[in-house]
Amino acid sequence: MGDNPDNPGANQQPVEGGNNNNVADQRCPVINVSPPAQLILGDSPVENWKLYKQAWSNYKVIAGLELRTEEYRKALFLHNLGREAQLIYNSLETLMSRAESQTPINSNSMKQVRKI
Repeated sequence: MGDNPDNPGANQQPVEGGNNNNVADQRCPVINVSPPAQLILGDSPVENWKLYKQAWSNYKVIAGLELRTEEYRKALFLHNLGREAQLIYNSLETLMSRAESQTPINSNSMKQVRKI
């Protein structure tokens, strides 16, 4: 599937649930999109995290990450976070491991942090 001016659908991929009678309904453009820039917490860490989370959610949809394994998605997410956020994530992982072994007062909220 290369660039072909005689076949404008040549750069498109099939779409599930499309009408089999119409080739245009079965194809959508392939979009090459980069993941969001690394998370920089800066002076507004809560606001920056909210914006990053929104950008990552959009990226997951656009890039079709739901077709990948959870292990792949997690690795890509952590890789993309950047060093500062990875240090925080690793600290949270350590805290959660300790909390799970000691049955903390609010163990359900700690487990919610683990979800990406």
